[in-house]
Amino acid sequence: MEHIIQLQKKIAPKLIEVVENRYNILRHIFYVQPVGRRVLANQLMISERVMRAEIDFLKTQGLLNMTSAGMIVTADGERLLTGLAEYIHKLRGLCGLEQTLAGKLGLRQAVIIPGDADADETVKKELGQAAARLLEQHIFNGATLAVSGGTTMAEVADALTAGKKEVLVLPARGSRGEEMEYQANTIAARMAKKLGGSYRLLYLPDLLSPETIDTIAKQDAGIREILARLRKTDILLLSIGKISMMAGGQRFTAEKMREIIRAGATGEALGYCFNIKGEVICGHNSAGLHMEDAGKIALVIAVSGGRGKAEAILSVLRHFKQQVLVTDEAAAREILVLMGRRHDH
Repeated sequence: MEHIIQLQKKIAPKLIEVVENRYNILRHIFYVQPVGRRVLANQLMISERVMRAEIDFLKTQGLLNMTSAGMIVTADGERLLTGLAEYIHKLRGLCGLEQTLAGKLGLRQAVIIPGDADADETVKKELGQAAARLLEQHIFNGATLAVSGGTTMAEVADALTAGKKEVLVLPARGSRGEEMEYQANTIAARMAKKLGGSYRLLYLPDLLSPETIDTIAKQDAGIREILARLRKTDILLLSIGKISMMAGGQRFTAEKMREIIRAGATGEALGYCFNIKGEVICGHNSAGLHMEDAGKIALVIAVSGGRGKAEAILSVLRHFKQQVLVTDEAAAREILVLMGRRHDH
């Protein structure tokens, strides 16, 4: 296929551009449907005149239906999206990019989605789809799965297909200040229901001192059991955040944040701060999975995208060697640029 793509680029570059544009329009409609033409044109920053022509073509081909609520993708359109996904992946050179990124970061595997999650919300949905398929390939009966919170992890939960796996799903961390639907407890419960397994919830605030957590665990057998099971996690679904995301609320004072940034912190995961070399340079009191236990987990699947998170992803993944990253094209290319600029790798 790659040889054919190279020939197409030489003999009909405009045709490839048309294919990419129509694929992107159809893909976007699929993730936000039903949607109106004007809204879609604004989201994709395409003129209404051009969008009207493209929509008319896709409708004529039987790939779209028009409803009173807006446009929706037909069954034929869904099949076309599935069939074109590999073509677009190769067209954008993502197979080679995955190999290069995995090699540079010492990863077991890199999975890269076209686009930039910072510029296109539907890319985050595709990150969720890719991570869900990856998890379904690796999950096994009897496994203990720990999951982080966050909007991308919520997409992973949405994308899982119903199953009947005898798995235990645990939140990797306690309750935080973010919206309830994006907390690790909520996502763990949703994933367990999708997988057909069971779950336990960690009813502890994320900012308790280690001494307080120990005291509670001694008095509460349920908490004690969850913390013990977390130490035996088989698979971890890991969120990665920019260091700026740790600011605000009760996590760190403004002065502490300035101190952390001055120390070189660039990424955050599981409540720990990492510098660009992948070194842990700080951690705050966290109820849940600790870094010494995370380092022993057989499979860590990090899921994070967007060009703006490239430095954070690089920082965290330099710590989690020989693991798996699901990211997008913009973040992957920016990570390689960052690695090319620095002499610390």
